[in-house]
Amino acid sequence: MKTRLPILLFFISIIIVSCARINTPEIVGLVSKYKKTDKEYPGLLVKTNPNEPICNLTITETPKVYIINGLQLKNCLKNYQKAIVYIWDPHCTSEQCVSPTLLQQYCNEENTELFVVAEYYDGNELTQFYDVKHPILGIDTEYYKSNFTDRYTRLFKEDLAVKTHKDNYSRMHYFENGEYKGFGQFKLPAKR
Repeated sequence: MKTRLPILLFFISIIIVSCARINTPEIVGLVSKYKKTDKEYPGLLVKTNPNEPICNLTITETPKVYIINGLQLKNCLKNYQKAIVYIWDPHCTSEQCVSPTLLQQYCNEENTELFVVAEYYDGNELTQFYDVKHPILGIDTEYYKSNFTDRYTRLFKEDLAVKTHKDNYSRMHYFENGEYKGFGQFKLPAKR
């Protein structure tokens, strides 16, 4: 057991370093940054009632991020024949990460609703204007009783009935009439 401890500490340090952004001491994506963003950007984050429907939320003149749980979104998805839920990481550079504006253009062409859910709270990114039909949503960390991104995101997806398995790292989840149909069943637009 003693020989495993240094190896474990080594891997933990690699994970922490890999999550750190260059030129900043903050770890991006490990924790929500909800409190920091709420303090630095007053009025940006809007708590919703966890028992209230969210389908009628509208885009406002100044950016707002509506804080929701997965059950609220699941109820809303029932109103749409086709919908994509995009778990958005503003700093993601992988192939499956695209601008919300670009993804909205794709969804418009495919007659599919798009719901963008911020994976964590980066006020600088969330105050930008994105040409999307529905307002940007955020995961309610208090509802899920966790500030750790992996945990509250997993619980949020469970509430949406997203079936996860070892091969499902997708950020985009496809629904028909509120029923989860899978991921990767659509061709993403090319990054611009």
